[in-house]
Amino acid sequence: MSNQKLSDLRTAHPAAPLDGSELIEFTQAGQSVAGVVGDLVGAPLGINSQLGTAYTLVRADAGADVVCNNAAAITLTIPADADVAFPIGTVVHYSQAGTGVVTAVGAAGVTVRAANGASTTARYDQRDLVKKAANVWWVL
Repeated sequence: MSNQKLSDLRTAHPAAPLDGSELIEFTQAGQSVAGVVGDLVGAPLGINSQLGTAYTLVRADAGADVVCNNAAAITLTIPADADVAFPIGTVVHYSQAGTGVVTAVGAAGVTVRAANGASTTARYDQRDLVKKAANVWWVL
């Protein structure tokens, strides 16, 4: 981070809160990112409840928990960048609320790397998807 003053950052990022929260700016992969510490660390997950047996991620799922609840197996599809351009570094959490196992799969052209499997193993199990590169996701 450069030695910019907080006032300079606030001028450059007028949407930042003025409530005493700490505004930070950093560079990752050549792209400048600014945000409030409370927004970037420890923010609560949004919940997206899904009751069907198939669901394809949407942009709003970034940083959220996709809670899948069905007695049958559930396929969670990660769309190609051409369809939904999640930024590199995006994390999507998914969890199994019902008895149906949830399996993350990539749409055509999407690589899913999962050392410990892309499927949940039991009710209340959960996994994280992390976008590592264009059309490449890891399951943690």
